[in-house]
Amino acid sequence: MSPRWYWMPMDFLRHALFLEQVNPYAYCPPPVIIRDIQTPLGDVLSRLKVEPQTPGDDVIDRDIILTWGDERRVITGADMLGWLMSSIIIQSTEGKSAIAGRGQDRK
Repeated sequence: MSPRWYWMPMDFLRHALFLEQVNPYAYCPPPVIIRDIQTPLGDVLSRLKVEPQTPGDDVIDRDIILTWGDERRVITGADMLGWLMSSIIIQSTEGKSAIAGRGQDRK
């Protein structure tokens, strides 16, 4: 059996405290489920969803990926951003971060 939803507690609590009526299911979007751990990340990224509320709203609303095979993992949008940034930002010998390709320490 696979998960059908994941819960977004921060959004739910923020709205539950400040709105009169809150539908809890509105804070349970379906995750992207991957059964084969060897699936390339590029194939998975196209399944993430943006549901714009206003023009210019490009925040990824559904950014949870579950690998649901022998080994189960939860991959968040923050995880993906961290992996991307770790390949862009490198550690300099002085312990300060440097942007790859520039060769200069960040200030």
